[in-house]
Amino acid sequence: EQYDKSDNVNAFFVNDHLLWKDRHDRDNLSYSTTKEMESGKAETVLWANPVHGLKFTIPCEAALEMLRAVELYAKACFNRTSEHIFNVSQLETVEDVENYDYTTGYPEKLRFEV
Repeated sequence: EQYDKSDNVNAFFVNDHLLWKDRHDRDNLSYSTTKEMESGKAETVLWANPVHGLKFTIPCEAALEMLRAVELYAKACFNRTSEHIFNVSQLETVEDVENYDYTTGYPEKLRFEV
């Protein structure tokens, strides 16, 4: 579970910048971007790192597609983590648990260019 919460899994790239948006942020961004589109805006801003002023201005449609892809990636990672948890629960010895590789089978991190 700790591996699943790390940048090894919870990450994607935008223009080679490593980012993550949790489910709450993804839902909020999807909602607000849809509302921007409904009000006639063509572009939205995705903040990567407000402390350093890192943001991306991208077309609303592209932002929504990116968020959909990240949601599907997160679901695939959740499924893989759940499978690892189950597999470990079936092991019978400490040695088997210590030798289990919980880092395998995760999808490749997404990369977006904007």
